[in-house]
Amino acid sequence: PWHSNGATLYDAAVLLRRHGAVRGINLDGGGSSTFIVENKQGQLEMLNHPADLHRPYEDLIRDVFDSILIVKKS
Repeated sequence: PWHSNGATLYDAAVLLRRHGAVRGINLDGGGSSTFIVENKQGQLEMLNHPADLHRPYEDLIRDVFDSILIVKKS
């Protein structure tokens, strides 16, 4: 709770249903999970705090080779 504010699987399912989702995906959610958005200034901004940022022996984000990219159609 001092660096992560996630949802249980049940809470995530309820949230998805409230917003009209018919299907959902649960990804790993482990220490390398990172949530990045493009802010209003067009810059990428990390909105969560991956556990990897708090490892005492190295301050980095792990390379992650799988991702989901959501883009707005223009």
